[in-house]
Amino acid sequence: MTKSLQHENEMIQKAREKCNVSMLSASVINDSYCNQVFDGIMCWPPTEAGSLSIQPCPSYMYSLLPDGNASRTCLRNGEWYVHPIFNKTWTNLSGCFDPTMKYNSPSVVPAIVKEHMRYIQILYDVGYSISLLSLLVAVSIMVYFRNLHCQRNTIHINMFVSFIFRSIICLIKDSYVLPEINSIYSSDENKNIQSFGQSVGCKIVYTFFYYILSTNFMWIFIEGIYMHTFVMSTKYNVSSCLYKTLLVFGWGAPSTFVIPWVIMRIKHENTLCWSTNDVDKGYYWIIKGPITATVVINFIFFVNIMRVLYTKLTAAHTRNPSRYRKLAKSTLILIPLFGVYYLAFIAVPVCMEPMLEVIWLYTEMFFNSFQGFAVAILFCFMNEEVRREIRKLKRDHKLRRNSHISNRSTSRTVEQFFQSEHDNIILGAEPKSANVHFELDEKSKIILEKTKHLFSDGNDPMLNTRVNGIHVNGENLNLVSLNDRTIES
Repeated sequence: MTKSLQHENEMIQKAREKCNVSMLSASVINDSYCNQVFDGIMCWPPTEAGSLSIQPCPSYMYSLLPDGNASRTCLRNGEWYVHPIFNKTWTNLSGCFDPTMKYNSPSVVPAIVKEHMRYIQILYDVGYSISLLSLLVAVSIMVYFRNLHCQRNTIHINMFVSFIFRSIICLIKDSYVLPEINSIYSSDENKNIQSFGQSVGCKIVYTFFYYILSTNFMWIFIEGIYMHTFVMSTKYNVSSCLYKTLLVFGWGAPSTFVIPWVIMRIKHENTLCWSTNDVDKGYYWIIKGPITATVVINFIFFVNIMRVLYTKLTAAHTRNPSRYRKLAKSTLILIPLFGVYYLAFIAVPVCMEPMLEVIWLYTEMFFNSFQGFAVAILFCFMNEEVRREIRKLKRDHKLRRNSHISNRSTSRTVEQFFQSEHDNIILGAEPKSANVHFELDEKSKIILEKTKHLFSDGNDPMLNTRVNGIHVNGENLNLVSLNDRTIES
């Protein structure tokens, strides 16, 4: 099966090269013809406008009928027909498809998988969308509170950002790239085979996809390195040199193997949208190898950290059953942190029974798409430091709000008092404060001095007397008591 796929790719490459040479040596065709083109499988010669070009199905494609015919439509304007869904030129290979073909070819998607693809895609989109929103909130919280700025949280932020990029590129890849990939079989009733259009933009998007995916694994690996170093050391932070090295490594290391992979794909496996890989050639191991290594090393870190935590919890609480709950909580946090479950996905074989493939797709899509959401919850929303800062922010906001209300109430009380006294003086009535004496502190006097100009020009002796002091039945009365916030306002 793999030999057949390898031979198909080699023959496609030869057909492409032959077609390119033919196009370079061909004479210039006017607008009454469609230009010669290679659709990804076959080379189509210049075709007269308004006609249908037909040729036998390629014999080197083992999933196609060698005695069938493929067709390509040249429109009256001298342009090849563009598929309305894929927005690309399209080759009709329905005559090359055998409807009796069973699931014994790597090119055929089983019916049960097709039935579930729509639901798997919904799970995929919902998961990455929720992860994206939660991670954006988590990063905003981590950046906003200065008390959270430390080595550990900075590494968390970088990991969050890598998950954000991963969510974005996955959504972009599926929304804009999939229509360009032109998968082998369409989902319509005739199971028409789409053209294998080559798209530079599609390859660029997939290159960024593999780079961002690699950076995401690198930052998960860095979390493992930092956590392992922290647990094994008595220091709260790692050395400054190691810390800076980790920051550079997280974003720079993936380029050391993604760039060589791009070069190898261009030279030796420049097929489709770089979304598929030839198992026999094994160029995908240029990327998969380092990622697998980080997952395995992280698993070793995970086991060792769990061993140390169990030892410490057992020593600290010899007969306390809560240590098992703490150990379970630590395990719950460390599993998504270290990506331990990726080991199961790495071990999954490429070819499996259709029903098992459906189960595997649901499981993989769920863990991959919701991992960012789980990380945001465990390392931000459930983080005690973060929750403490949020509670502090709410408390300060409540205090400021209550202080503002208190200041307004106090100002209205003082204003009403002086207005009443001033009216009594003007009307010749006995002031209510004639026999009242205030014992005011210095701050309160400042407040009264600032407010009395609202009711007098400052030359009213009665008002000045009342400001300086009021006496009630020979007893001292402290009428105004204001806090520092009121004074400052």
